Amino acid sequence: FYRHFEVQTTQQVELRSLVAGKIISVDPQLRAGARVEQGTELFRVDPFEFETVLANAKANRDETLARMAENEARISIQEASIRRSRDQLELAGNDLERIQALRDRGTATDKQVDDRKLIVSQREQAVEQSEWNVVVEKAKLQQMQAVLARYDAEIERAERNLSDTVFTAPLSGIVNSESVAVGRLINANDVAITLYDSDSLEVRFTLTDQRFGRIQSDGTGVIGRQVEVIWSVGGEEFRYDAEIDRISAQIVSNRGGVEVIARITGDVTTSALRPGAFVEVLVP
Repeated sequence: FYRHFEVQTTQQVELRSLVAGKIISVDPQLRAGARVEQGTELFRVDPFEFETVLANAKANRDETLARMAENEARISIQEASIRRSRDQLELAGNDLERIQALRDRGTATDKQVDDRKLIVSQREQAVEQSEWNVVVEKAKLQQMQAVLARYDAEIERAERNLSDTVFTAPLSGIVNSESVAVGRLINANDVAITLYDSDSLEVRFTLTDQRFGRIQSDGTGVIGRQVEVIWSVGGEEFRYDAEIDRISAQIVSNRGGVEVIARITGDVTTSALRPGAFVEVLVP
């Protein structure tokens, strides 16, 4: 027997609020010492502000999509205008070539040629203006796509914040402490609950050098050896299966032995075994 060793937990977590706001509901079973199951809703923060932010972000996104659709329609119109202007430019060019040929034969005047040149110039300007309008509209479209991406990110952030107003247990375990109450204002990153995994209890104890060497040299070895943890309280004994899980990172020279850690594998959910309890360890 190895006596009077303290039970400890390997997994204790501080559960911090991810959002700020007023607490509007708390699980009535949430109190120190109570067991909670993974996924249980522990408390809820008023979601009104986060719902408003999400609604605004979605409205802004919808407005941006509408503006993008309008912009794309203008681009289509301008591209169609370019095609028509190019057709007209081609006709005007053909007409200029015809009138120049007539002038060379003396059947058309210079004024008629100049008039045709003016028309060609006007058609060229129309094509250039439409092409420039397309460039401008496409640049606006790129800007709106960047705005849309920003609103998408805002929506994702708002949806995450809204989901974080409902605080659920990330694991099954025992509540060590809690500081939540209906009506209390909580800030982001405030520690709301501390919780430890009741299935991760362990006991550290020291084997003498002689005992450690004898166990290490037999067929089973130290790691994985089955041991028994005994908790005596109120005249009753509670026994739990355990297994030596690992050897301490350093040799305990001042104790004249080797410290090992046994992980309790037996079911402790039906008993009151908690971290801090003093137990005995039976090592075969």
